[in-house]
Amino acid sequence: MTQYYVIGGILKNINGHEQFVLACTRNAEEPYIIVDDIIRYFIIWQNSHLYLVEDDYSLSLVAPSPEAQQMGVKAPEKVWPDANLLERLRAVIKHGTSPTTPDKNGKGVT
Repeated sequence: MTQYYVIGGILKNINGHEQFVLACTRNAEEPYIIVDDIIRYFIIWQNSHLYLVEDDYSLSLVAPSPEAQQMGVKAPEKVWPDANLLERLRAVIKHGTSPTTPDKNGKGVT
C-alpha cells in the first residue's frame, strides 16, 4: 500500500487563532503530497514538520523540525483534519493533482 506524507504545523492566522496548515504552492491551493518511494528525495522544510497521512486521513507526526519549533511552529503528534482540509487531502490523493505526486515515470504531475 502506498504511503503519503505532508508537511505542516500549527501557526497563528492573521486573527491570532492557531490552526494546523499544510505547505502548498500558494495560499488556498492544494497541499503538497509526498509519496513513500520519493520521500527520500525531499528535505523537510525548515518551517514545517513531516506527517504521515493515515488510512482514515488523520495525520501522524513522523519527524518534527527543530528549526520550525525554534520559530514557534507547533508539532502535534496527531492531527484530525477539519472538513475543508479532509476534502483537499482526499482530492489530491485520489486524483494525483499534487505537484509532488509522481506519475508512472516518476515525474511530478502538474
